[in-house]
Amino acid sequence: MSKILELRERAGKGDRKTIVLPEGNDKRVVRAAAFIAKESIADVILLGRTGEVETLAMESSAALDDVRV
Repeated sequence: MSKILELRERAGKGDRKTIVLPEGNDKRVVRAAAFIAKESIADVILLGRTGEVETLAMESSAALDDVRV
């Protein structure tokens, strides 16, 4: 089973968890944070400098509306 499917399955059971993702200056991490929040898998905290993270999000077309930076 893929990790995403496993996360979705576990997210549907019980209490909603919070995930803290370091390296908010990495486009892959920013996209992952946006995906996790969009899919309501978990609450997401993304560590990084707000300006840098927002720039990467715009460049990646990633919506970070429900992600705490």
